[in-house]
Amino acid sequence: MSEKNTWLGNIIAGALTGILLATVAVAIAALVFSGPLSTLILPGVVIALVSAIILNLVNLIWGQCRFIVLGPQDTFAVIAALLAASIVGDMPTSDMSSIFVTVVVSLALMSLLLGIVMASLGVLRLGNIIQFIPYPVIGGFLAGTGILILLGASKVLTGMDPSMENIPKLFDHPTLLFWGPAFLYALFMLIVSEKTQNALLFPVLLALLVGLFYLFVLFSPLDMKKAMDMGLLLGPFQQGETLPMHAYAKLSSVNWTTVTNHMPDYFVAVILGCISLLLNVSSIEVGTKKDLKINSELKVSGIGNVFVGLLGGFGGYHLLGLTTVSHKLGVRSYLAPISMMAVCTLVLIFGISYLQFLPRMLMGSFLAFLGFYFVYQWLVLSFQKLAIYDYFIIIFIAFCIVYQGLISGVLLGIMAALVIFVIQYSRTIIVKNRLTGKAIKSKRERASYETNLLTQYGDEVYVLILQGYLFFGNVNIILHQVIDAIDDSNRPIKYVILDFNAVSGIDISARYSFSKLSRYCIKNHVFLVYSGLSKESGRSMVSELRSYHLQYIKQFPVFDEALNWCEEGLIKHYKRTSREFVFANELATLFPRVQDIDSFIQCFIPCEYHKDDIIYREGDPSDDMYIIEIGSVNVIVGGNANRTAVIKILGPGAIIGEMGLFLDIARSATVIAKEDCLVHRLTRSALQELEERDPTMAKSLYHGLFCILAKRLVDSNQLIKQLSQ
Repeated sequence: MSEKNTWLGNIIAGALTGILLATVAVAIAALVFSGPLSTLILPGVVIALVSAIILNLVNLIWGQCRFIVLGPQDTFAVIAALLAASIVGDMPTSDMSSIFVTVVVSLALMSLLLGIVMASLGVLRLGNIIQFIPYPVIGGFLAGTGILILLGASKVLTGMDPSMENIPKLFDHPTLLFWGPAFLYALFMLIVSEKTQNALLFPVLLALLVGLFYLFVLFSPLDMKKAMDMGLLLGPFQQGETLPMHAYAKLSSVNWTTVTNHMPDYFVAVILGCISLLLNVSSIEVGTKKDLKINSELKVSGIGNVFVGLLGGFGGYHLLGLTTVSHKLGVRSYLAPISMMAVCTLVLIFGISYLQFLPRMLMGSFLAFLGFYFVYQWLVLSFQKLAIYDYFIIIFIAFCIVYQGLISGVLLGIMAALVIFVIQYSRTIIVKNRLTGKAIKSKRERASYETNLLTQYGDEVYVLILQGYLFFGNVNIILHQVIDAIDDSNRPIKYVILDFNAVSGIDISARYSFSKLSRYCIKNHVFLVYSGLSKESGRSMVSELRSYHLQYIKQFPVFDEALNWCEEGLIKHYKRTSREFVFANELATLFPRVQDIDSFIQCFIPCEYHKDDIIYREGDPSDDMYIIEIGSVNVIVGGNANRTAVIKILGPGAIIGEMGLFLDIARSATVIAKEDCLVHRLTRSALQELEERDPTMAKSLYHGLFCILAKRLVDSNQLIKQLSQ
């Protein structure tokens, strides 16, 4: 495609989008300035067009994508329409000029507040906050908004306030003719748009509606004057103040009491506006397959709304439908938004007087289409997607919005969000793993008889690995599981370990439940051990306990230290005093097929190391192994002697470096004496001599080492199995 065709195509696409944007602006103005305010529709149209131009100018300067279209929004317009109608009711004795100025100032404050909040969310990078709002609550907001748009459309078409007492009057034959055909055509547009995705479909359908209307006027006894007198056209317009900034010259006539009384409405507009923007941006990303930076879009919309608010305009943001049309029309260049704004400017300067000849049915059908779209998306399609209780929440919130008002609906929606939060998090699996000391061992390798003790009595250590966010609704699950485990007569529990390493947060309400658990453990003489928990959180959980009870409550920064402490306690409790560690006895246990232990000991070289001495470094040649008789060592990966990240602790009876006897590879870790140690070294050369001198004894050594390695593999597999469950 030539460069000329490219820029010409962008100009034409922008012009078509501009016509649609002007139509949206006029429809929004007709919705807000309807009923008693219908005589002010001309300045309302000016306000809407100026707002659209400002929003898109800001997007052109700071926005990410040229095809994005911003403009006055239906959600904002519904609140603005309700606000305007309420102001009329609050000022029954005031002249229309004072009412108009009060409405404009209220719109300005609402837009300004919306802009400040949006910009703040963008600057603080809180654009993803919508993910914390439950889907049914959002659906209820938008479904209720759709119904209010439908009611507003009927008001635009009939001039009748759609209150409960007026609903039957809407179905009177003369009144039905005013809104019935428009609603039917809106349903037709919805059905066709769901079946066809052509970008030009929507403007063609709107143009077709205008053509059909004028064909009706042409072949009926009506003329333009009669049609206008009957309210079938948008006009006649009354001459007067048309620019919103003129309202600031009459600030003295503003009813400030009325303006401040409607502050809750402004905050409702902010909440719904932010939700709608974030939903629209997400939908635009899906429809156009373009990744948008939500925080940048918030900042652009926020800046635009601040400028709009200063001029007393309609708040707005991303128009999903027009943006999709713009993208499908191939808008990519900056020429398109310039062309779009030029069309709106031309309408504003030269076409205002001609807008009075637009069919009111055009505005009503467009608004009804938007209302039907929201209702279809959130009350029809969602029924097939959601669980019945989620769908009920949508119906409930929508019902409250329609019958109790937006403020009540939003407040109930927030309450519903909190209830859903509690229910959902109560169902969340917060116990990641449930283990015992038999299935999981600390990093410390122990003598065989100590390992046997832990295998025999390891069930007395009860371990819960926790995850997620803890609050009163789900902590009770932990409480009951631990109590049931302690009360189980078939398995006495002496230690309970709660690991908080994967916990994202703890609500203060949860800490009372943990205090209750602490008291229960103390009562049953069970040690409650916390790991991965800050000292402040731990103190708050046991703040109500008496000092002499705290011997049963322990805290460790990491899980392995907590588990090692419990193992030491079990070993100390069950180890017989006559069964102290004897190196010869340990060799006999490790290598049961060796007949002559005394001769076997002669193959080893005793070596003494002081605390912090390095036995070998990572990367050193490996040609020997060690068996610890006295003391313990730290195994460190990285080869740095000063490193504190210990991956394993080995004690009496543990074998280290055994792979060096068989594989000619460098050491995989650094081993440092944790305390004064006595170890016994077996070199590869000594093993070769043993093979030549006593092959049977050498074979027994190999058998013992293979059994040790096989047992480690079995223990690892059992732990993996436990963790997977």
